[in-house]
Amino acid sequence: MWSERFQFPSGAHCRVTVGQGLEAEMAAEIERHPARGLFVCFDPAVESAAQRLAQRLGARACWSVPGGEAAKRVEVWAELAGRLSTAAAERGALLLAVGGGSLCDLVGFLAATYRRGVRLWLAPTTALAMCDAALGGKNGLDLGPLKNAVGTIRQPEAVFCDLDFLDSLPWSGRRGGLAELVKMAAVLDRGAFEWLEARAADLLAHQHEAWRAAGAAGSTSATPWAMRSKARRTWRFPTAMRSPWACWRNAAPWARRKPSASRRC
Repeated sequence: MWSERFQFPSGAHCRVTVGQGLEAEMAAEIERHPARGLFVCFDPAVESAAQRLAQRLGARACWSVPGGEAAKRVEVWAELAGRLSTAAAERGALLLAVGGGSLCDLVGFLAATYRRGVRLWLAPTTALAMCDAALGGKNGLDLGPLKNAVGTIRQPEAVFCDLDFLDSLPWSGRRGGLAELVKMAAVLDRGAFEWLEARAADLLAHQHEAWRAAGAAGSTSATPWAMRSKARRTWRFPTAMRSPWACWRNAAPWARRKPSASRRC
């Protein structure tokens, strides 16, 4: 198991834990930092695991939320806020999201806005969410065709990346996670990029050792490297826009080199 605490310019801090079978670790964290009621929101794809986790942690309620982008609708946020109000959730309440990146975005926005802010934990269940959405603080909702039209910057108190969830990912889920890792490595870490290029086939085949032993990144697995990289970028550019120009401007010098004449398109 790997665990590290990150501090951000806003003063917020977040502990990220990566490992397998993290239910006991989450229960211990609840005992160390008790909440005035735990409320779990989960993706239907991981319902059995989420229900078991909610029972282990003594949650007051456990609610299913639509998967994918359907979760990021204002109507879903309003319904969950109403449920929290009906359950008399206080400022000291703790929200736990168990699901992919869209669910993390929704619950992060809910935690930032309900009663002007309640506690937030994230348990990402997809490779893409573990590598990107779970850390950085960006969350939001869609307004019709406008993606992330409303949102906040709100860091979670804790992120628990249980690698056992990756075992059930379809091929498309593995591809999305690998694409995010490649994008980050291309901008931030030449060694990690070369390692990912060499092991791409193994990663897409979802060989556990490949996903959990990214030695070139200097970590015990790819997920800790991704978390550290995301935390460093959040520290330097807490509200930076995601655009090709911003990525090029903030990239490491080796990634900013112009292509030679022979390689130009």
